[in-house]
Amino acid sequence: MLNTRDEINLHRLLISCENKLKEQPMDVWTASEKRKFATYVKFLATLQKKSNSTNVAPYTPRIDQLTRAVAVHTMHVDVEKGIAEARLGKKKLFEDLEQYESPDPEWLLELKRQDEQAAQEALDRKKKLLEQEEEEEEEENEDQNEPKDEIDEDEQEDPVKETLNEKTNASEIRQRNNAKNETSNIEHVLQHHRQMHDELTTDLGRMAKQLKINSQAFGDTLSKDDEVLKEAQQAVESNLTRMTKERQRLDVHYSKSWGEQRDGKIDRRGGGE
Repeated sequence: MLNTRDEINLHRLLISCENKLKEQPMDVWTASEKRKFATYVKFLATLQKKSNSTNVAPYTPRIDQLTRAVAVHTMHVDVEKGIAEARLGKKKLFEDLEQYESPDPEWLLELKRQDEQAAQEALDRKKKLLEQEEEEEEEENEDQNEPKDEIDEDEQEDPVKETLNEKTNASEIRQRNNAKNETSNIEHVLQHHRQMHDELTTDLGRMAKQLKINSQAFGDTLSKDDEVLKEAQQAVESNLTRMTKERQRLDVHYSKSWGEQRDGKIDRRGGGE
């Protein structure tokens, strides 16, 4: 007779698990159903330990039978889960490698083009200004090299104006020199920028090539691991078939043993009467 709440719960849960197993074979269950059923069977063992061993002794063979069934299918589910996780990790790795090997995004290329275009326009403006100043300087030199008899007498007699012209020429020369230096600095900056861009492109190309080599090597390793997992799955399936047959044989044995024990009890009761 069941006296405690744990013993009553054990009796009810055991009947529920056995009915579930009779209604539908475990082979067609989903992985979630198998894990849930395994949890119930584990809880049965816990209740068995907490209950009076004498009262729950008849339940021991039935609980052991459920435990063996769960152990076989739990192994099968773990292997399938490992194969699925390995394939998912392989797919994620290849997606990351493809992202590294992909070219620069359009917005980054457009930004680089705008920077180069702005720098080139500034350089063109400086060059144009420098060319204009050089032309003006050549014209002034030509004017200064004209015969002295063509110079106005007023200008020859005006030393103040001549001094002013000399200062103006000196100022223009300094401005042209500053413009040349600024143009030279811009060209130097552009050259440095192009050099850095070329080095960066070369490094990225080298990295992409190395990543491709690594991805191919890793892909080969994953393929080998996939084959090992498939072989393991085949071995588990083979063992599952063998253990299923063994379980059926043991079920028949336990059923006969349980029937003989029950018949013996009935006979003893009849003899006593």
